[in-house]
Amino acid sequence: MKKNDLILMYLYLFFVNLSLVDAIQNLFLNYIGFSLSNIGILLTILIVGKIIFEIPTGYIADRFGNKVSLLVALFMKIIAIFILYNFKNIVVIALYFIITAISYTLTTGCYDTILVNVSNKQDKYDLKLVNAISRTIYYISLGLTSIIAGYISDTNFYTVFVLNIIFLVLSILVLMLVDDDIKDEKQNIPTSFNAIDIVNHIKSNRILSYFILIECAINFSMIPIDEFYSLYLLKVFDLDYTIVIYIKGFQYIFISIMAIFLTKYLKGDNNRIIIVGMPIMMFLAFTCFCISKIYYLAIFFYISGIIIFYIYAPYKYSMLHNTIENKYRTTIISYKAAITMILSCITQPLIGVLSDIISMRCASIILIGISLMMLLLINILYNDIFVSEANNKLSV
Repeated sequence: MKKNDLILMYLYLFFVNLSLVDAIQNLFLNYIGFSLSNIGILLTILIVGKIIFEIPTGYIADRFGNKVSLLVALFMKIIAIFILYNFKNIVVIALYFIITAISYTLTTGCYDTILVNVSNKQDKYDLKLVNAISRTIYYISLGLTSIIAGYISDTNFYTVFVLNIIFLVLSILVLMLVDDDIKDEKQNIPTSFNAIDIVNHIKSNRILSYFILIECAINFSMIPIDEFYSLYLLKVFDLDYTIVIYIKGFQYIFISIMAIFLTKYLKGDNNRIIIVGMPIMMFLAFTCFCISKIYYLAIFFYISGIIIFYIYAPYKYSMLHNTIENKYRTTIISYKAAITMILSCITQPLIGVLSDIISMRCASIILIGISLMMLLLINILYNDIFVSEANNKLSV
């Protein structure tokens, strides 16, 4: 890959995450006449679809190339958006969610794999810095998406759909300019490998299995809290919906600015403090978010938790990808994503049920407590990966 490929992938990341339709999806479904229960069923179809297609599409990316997988996903997303805008039958809308699920799973791990290939071929690129810049661009896109979609959707859904398709077309054009990584990697990929090969690779690598378990512990409470964040501000603090949209938008912009600032401080050798300590600090910040009774304090602690995660993520990203065999990379990331989707099927209904029984505030605290206990147990069981020769292997 050439140096320009990295810049092109940053542009791709920016355009593809200007996903305006995703930001107003549930609002639009409600607007065209779907009840909340119908929307719940459709979202369940989306989650189940992601679980079913996650691993097969990861294998497709490993076999035929990450660029091809991303391009197919973009074309499918355009088709899905067309269906959502033009049809109101629940069966056809269910097809929209199935296509969206396939499109999503086709992208899992592909962007990361291309970035890792860039870093491996260009020594000047530090993997932590690459991830930090990617995360900054990601948050900028999310912030702009929330602000633009929130503003336009009040008057014109059609403009939201057209703009989203334009951004997807721009993503396709940018991606077409990127060198296809499969040219270099295909000869190193075995003619066949199956789930047993992947599982054995994970079991034989304690560093890899450690990070997969840690990610499960983090996602157990982080996913539902993040998904219910807007609803939390609406229900707990009785804020207006439009205000919540703008809060989220400017919040993402602020996080991206902080990310740029913090990128300069992402150098250091004490990986254990970062990897073990930062997730705990993040959940302590989220706990403060849950117990805060003033909305601006709650927002402050929530943003603090996300920023702490931002500091942690590039270290995890670098260490994780340095220990994965390249031939299995995208498939293993798909396995991780499938586990995340399964957790979502458990934790999102759980926080909803607990919120009805007790309160959304208490439900969030319970999930955070479980995550903290899981983190503690995992770090005790995997304490050996941070000592002697294992510690040298982790250093980047």
